[in-house]
Amino acid sequence: MTEDKGNRYKLIISQADFETAIMELYDQFAEQYSYCSLWRTLSEEEKKHSSWLKGLAAKLKAGEVGYENCSFLIEKVQKAVKTIRDFVEKIKMDPISITEAFLYAEKIENSLYEKEYLTYFETDSETLKSTIEILIQDSEKHRDMIILEASKYKI
Repeated sequence: MTEDKGNRYKLIISQADFETAIMELYDQFAEQYSYCSLWRTLSEEEKKHSSWLKGLAAKLKAGEVGYENCSFLIEKVQKAVKTIRDFVEKIKMDPISITEAFLYAEKIENSLYEKEYLTYFETDSETLKSTIEILIQDSEKHRDMIILEASKYKI
């Protein structure tokens, strides 16, 4: 694998890790706020996203999908993963209010990584284009679900 292709693969895997970190966050929220079923739903969605990204990484290796050279994002994505995982560890020891949970989740879903990293893919495959579009739309859907659920708690 060329260095550039290796960086692209590393970025996609980092993005899959980002989705997994969000899943872990929502799992923690589901544990702390078991009365709110939204967290489990969102966790399952993020698990699915991580799996899709890992599938894209495999397609990159096979030459079925390209990715613009954007190795500058690798560090940003990895930093975001670390930030989320550190936060999960913190709230295990010192839980936050459900209000703070909704605000943090909305911030995550609005973040650059959730909205823009997927626009760097290049492919002629309609299936892959569709998958990427679904991931982008799901981020917006998740944000809207969080806002709606938060309103039920008068947040």
